[in-house]
This record gives sequence, C-alpha cells and structure tokens, in this order.
Amino acid sequence: MICSECNIKKDYSGFTLVEVLVALFIFSTISVIAFAGLQSVLRSRQVIEDNVDRMIELRKGMRVLQRDIEQSVARPVRGEFGDLLYSMHGNKEEQILDFTRTGRLNPAGLKRSHLQRVRYMFSDGALMRGAWNTLDGGSDEQRRDFVLFSQVSEFSFRFLSSDDKWSDSWPIDSDEEDMRKMALLPKAVEIAITFSDLGEVKRIFAIAGAQPGSE
Repeated sequence: MICSECNIKKDYSGFTLVEVLVALFIFSTISVIAFAGLQSVLRSRQVIEDNVDRMIELRKGMRVLQRDIEQSVARPVRGEFGDLLYSMHGNKEEQILDFTRTGRLNPAGLKRSHLQRVRYMFSDGALMRGAWNTLDGGSDEQRRDFVLFSQVSEFSFRFLSSDDKWSDSWPIDSDEEDMRKMALLPKAVEIAITFSDLGEVKRIFAIAGAQPGSE
C-alpha cells in the first residue's frame, strides 16, 4: 500500500529578511567608512603635492632673486627718452625695484651685452620680474614680464648702505647731478614677501659690486 501523505522532513537553508537587512546595514556602514577614509587620503595627498609644488616655486623664485641682486653692477642706463637712470633705484611706496645686472646668459652667441636691466614689481597679487632686451632706451612696452611668485599680498625691500644703515629707498640721497651717486650700489638688499598661504619670507642678498665707503 502506497501512502499518499508521507511525513518527510525537508531542511531548507537560507537567510531571513532580518538577517539580510542586518548584513546590508553592516556592508553599507563599512563602505561609508572606507569611502570617507579614501577621500581623506586623497585630500591629504593633494595637499602634500600642492605644498611640494609651492616649495619648488619658492626655491626657484628665490634663486632668480638671489642671482639678479647679487650680480648687480654699477651701470646707470638711459631711459626711453634719454634720461639717465640710477644703477639701482627703488622705494617702498612704488613697490618697484629697478637695477642693472651682469651675467646675462647668451647660449646662442648673439652680439649683445652681458648686462641686463631688470625690474621687480608687485601687481595684482603677484610678484613680477621684468627685463629689457636692450640695456639703454627701453620702453615699458618692450619689457618682458613674467610671474615670479603668485599668491603674494605684500612686497617690500630695504637697502643697506656702506655705513650699515638701512633705508626704504635707494639711493638714500638722490642727486641727478652727481654721477657717482647715479652708479652707487648698496651693500645688501633685504627682500620681504608676504604670501597668502605661507606668510612672510625674508631674504638678505649681498651685492659683490658695491663700493665700500661710497655712501
């Protein structure tokens, strides 16, 4: 006789709805924590890369400043209209520093002077470096400018005379009739640059071509 109803016990394996919801909750929590950690790592990496790039920019710019100022020479120049300009001239109010430097590179071997007239100026949150191709008679339109430092909020400088006195302007005693003072150079120049992200950076550059006891 075949039994129509047999009590056969069957085992079914699986998860209940509660177990599935708990598993999803745990997975979601871990995913959020992992994503937040990844974002933090990526942000930290970007900050480090930005700081490294900023330090590279700072070092490069300071090397340019050092090279230019330390190679200053006592060579007045003629302006666009033939007026005689000081070898070095600057004052705190204008935030413009002009001077003549030597050591101009000439890899192509062109027939030109190894001297160069350069200008440092603060403009629109940046410290600019400008240079003229011609030593005398150059106009502002002929000057080539580029950004030396970005994110600059202040730019100032001081000059050290031969009697070890600091001044915010150079020459200290301007006299266009005195050719000696037209060519006069300070013993050193102090440059102060305030960056919006790095704060104030100061450097003092000695000038090899300064005449001792001439101030």
